Amino acid sequence: MRCKADLQREDNRMEKAGFSAVPEAVSQSISTMQTNLKQQISTITQEIEQHIDRHPDLKKTVLYCAAYPV
Repeated sequence: MRCKADLQREDNRMEKAGFSAVPEAVSQSISTMQTNLKQQISTITQEIEQHIDRHPDLKKTVLYCAAYPV
């Protein structure tokens, strides 16, 4: 999921910012991005789960695939 990769990048930026002197506005911007990305991930995950729940055949397929991880 691309949002997770974006969140990881923001986490890395925040970690790096903790080791150097960055303006407060930069830290706030990173924090805002982290919050927004976490919310997007949560919303998308819920929408996917709801979609799967509304489609019994898809739900069976997801359960089948989950039983055989790659």
